[in-house]
Amino acid sequence: MIPRDVDNGIEEAVYSYWGGNIVAGDDGRYHLFVCRWPEGSKKSEERQGHSLWWSSTVVHAVSDDPLGPYRVLEEIGPGHNPEIYRRKDGSYII
Repeated sequence: MIPRDVDNGIEEAVYSYWGGNIVAGDDGRYHLFVCRWPEGSKKSEERQGHSLWWSSTVVHAVSDDPLGPYRVLEEIGPGHNPEIYRRKDGSYII
């Protein structure tokens, strides 16, 4: 096995990321709506990994390449397994 490419997708050492999908925007960029949660617990700096998924937050991230890397633009709010769809009228729904 070769080492994984940390510039592929979205990645930060302090968060775990899960789910979501990518849409191509009219701005020529790729938009990812995905959930994340902190790797460390509030009680310690110990890495908790997937066990803190229940505290996940949905974020909006963008990239110039569909493979990434993606950069978080904004935090949307609490949630898990987000999906984004473009409606027939051109608006989006998460």
